Amino acid sequence: MHHDRENMIYENFFNMRYLGRSRKLQKNEYGFSLIELLVVIGIIGILVAISFPNLLTSADDYRLKAAARDIYSDMQQARLQAIKGNTLVCLSFTTVVYPAIGGGYTVFIDDGAGGGVANNGIQDGGELTLNTVTMSRQNSLVNAAFGFASRITYTAKGVTAGSQTGNVTIRNNNRWYKITVSAGGGLRLEVSKDGITWI
Repeated sequence: MHHDRENMIYENFFNMRYLGRSRKLQKNEYGFSLIELLVVIGIIGILVAISFPNLLTSADDYRLKAAARDIYSDMQQARLQAIKGNTLVCLSFTTVVYPAIGGGYTVFIDDGAGGGVANNGIQDGGELTLNTVTMSRQNSLVNAAFGFASRITYTAKGVTAGSQTGNVTIRNNNRWYKITVSAGGGLRLEVSKDGITWI
């Protein structure tokens, strides 16, 4: 009898604890209060406001890096085309003064075809265009210096005509990229945050 009574007390005790928990759960089933939701939305808004300018800057820098890699790749392709075709391939650049956006370049075979003049660095006569590129949005091609010219020509040996050396520089608000060409036709891509120190 005593044992049954003890069991009943324990059962009642555990049932009451369970009922208390279930009532607490039922009270909290309604979700968040309006104030809690507004606080969370406010925090999210602040985080977005802080990170949004950085996202825009990152996107601009990514586009600039892609443009620099495209120039690098087009210069490599021009060199290979000159070797493969046993001809002269010229890249002629058009620059802008920053903060103007734009500039670009044309890649053509400078072989004098169609009444043009070979190896003059000017696309004349019927010389074949291999590629024409205009800088994408927010990018500026600000420098193309190969001696006294804004063009460079690769010979059938893969070297630059007249042992030209020089570089091409593009930039946006945050970064600069420079592609340097050696007399042997080799290329080097560098980046800078100030236009002075290059890595």
